[in-house]
Amino acid sequence: MRQRIRSSRGFTLVELLVVIAVIALLLGLMLPAIGSFRARARASVSMSNLRQWGIGYSNFASDRKGLIPWEGLKDAKDMVTNLNDRQRYWANAVAPMVDQAPYADIAVDNASVPVPPQGSNIFIDPAAQPPVDGSGSFKGWLIPGTTKRFYFSYVPNSQLNNTLEAQMDAITDTSDLRATKNKVNPATNTIRPEWVDARRMRLSQIKKTAQTPLLLELRSVASELDGAGTVNDKVPQYWHPYYGETLNRHRGEWQRFGARHRNGGHLLMADGHVEWYDNNMACTPKGGSQPSAAKGQDFNRDDLTWDPLGPAYMD
Repeated sequence: MRQRIRSSRGFTLVELLVVIAVIALLLGLMLPAIGSFRARARASVSMSNLRQWGIGYSNFASDRKGLIPWEGLKDAKDMVTNLNDRQRYWANAVAPMVDQAPYADIAVDNASVPVPPQGSNIFIDPAAQPPVDGSGSFKGWLIPGTTKRFYFSYVPNSQLNNTLEAQMDAITDTSDLRATKNKVNPATNTIRPEWVDARRMRLSQIKKTAQTPLLLELRSVASELDGAGTVNDKVPQYWHPYYGETLNRHRGEWQRFGARHRNGGHLLMADGHVEWYDNNMACTPKGGSQPSAAKGQDFNRDDLTWDPLGPAYMD
């Protein structure tokens, strides 16, 4: 009896090429979806971080008759003064209320440790691309005159108290604690804590709580604005008025607002909710059609209030 021998026929070259083409097509379809999923996941983490800060702000205000945490002095050189205030400065006083270390304990004198340290913390947006410095390994912005460093993804709204402080600056009666002349204690040459408290905003003074930011995502690198589109055939680097802003800040508003999440960023509003806002719109003054840095324009919009007590002008 003759046995039938089965032939073990392999794939032909054409069949292999067809399989490879199908796999490549599937990967091409899947990769954008995976990238989009990762971007949404990072955005969700950032929104969660801001919500936790919102809880901390609410707890702080509840303990202090509605006072909002102190946003700190403006410039990087003043960070030492800010960090020394553990009772009022937001990054020190609010952090323990949401199980985070005060920032004064994070900004250590150790250039080998990134600030904040790697790991789980709510000071940093996971989508933020660290800036590149001369060493090729960014470990935080150096505080002038010290070896301490700082780096934030979220910062207080620097416009929040502008009108309030202008009103306080107009006080000439030196018996009024809020007067500018009472800022410094001559005996110690330091800022009076009671002066800081007297000039701070209270939550009850904010009428449009659902559209007034307390904290915002700070832009970490200029290239976040690259998705802002072209104007007169120019890319954002050559037309966006805030592309070249310095970013070593611990306060901010529209000028340094983030754009790493779908060309926009997230805002923690005074009522505690977090929402996304388009960067181009945030940088466009009331009645304008595109981002502008012209003086004398009000950046309070119908749905976004930077200064709850008056117009929001460029500093």
